[in-house]
Amino acid sequence: MGYRMAAHAEGLAGCEAAIDLRFQTIEHGMYLHQRPDLLAVMAEHDLTLVPTLSSSYWMAGRDEQVGLDGEGQRTWTEILDQNAHANIAHGEQTLQAALAAGTPIALGGDAVHDDGGAGLEILRMIHHGLPVRAALAASTSAAAHAIGLGRHLVGRVAPGMVADLGVVDGDPVEQPALLTDRARIWLVMQAGRLVAGSALQIGLADLAAGMTAAS
Repeated sequence: MGYRMAAHAEGLAGCEAAIDLRFQTIEHGMYLHQRPDLLAVMAEHDLTLVPTLSSSYWMAGRDEQVGLDGEGQRTWTEILDQNAHANIAHGEQTLQAALAAGTPIALGGDAVHDDGGAGLEILRMIHHGLPVRAALAASTSAAAHAIGLGRHLVGRVAPGMVADLGVVDGDPVEQPALLTDRARIWLVMQAGRLVAGSALQIGLADLAAGMTAAS
């Protein structure tokens, strides 16, 4: 019927069925590293993996962490806690296997379970093996393409595109952690309109004074 389809799939049988049916995205899919043949099919047919690492972190009681150092705060039963930690490890292996296979990767979180939001998911993707530029693309152009919005002029900074932009205080390629610091998110634009950002909280006189002091 022409609809795009997303598969909320963890087990390999469900992932295989969705991939065979050419669902456009596979959300979770953390065990796919065990089936490189399926990752190859995804790459061939432009089907996108959405790793959702943050949902497993949330279940593991590690809301604001990047990496598994230290103890988490258990909020579930012991077996679910163990499963969540195992899924993070599987997710890392699948993320790296998908990258090696050329499988498209986009950012998603299952839900936003923490204050870090997309910025924290980006840091986790980087920590678990995705290059910084690929992680930034996963949250912008790759995500727009995965859900069929790339053709509607979003997801990239280019002439003629809709001005959905984020302006940050620093270089996110060199300092990806700044994407989780709200004070360093200067402006957020949607379709060319200013909608958020710390710069909107600063008076022009204060901004000029700060720039003069910095120089």
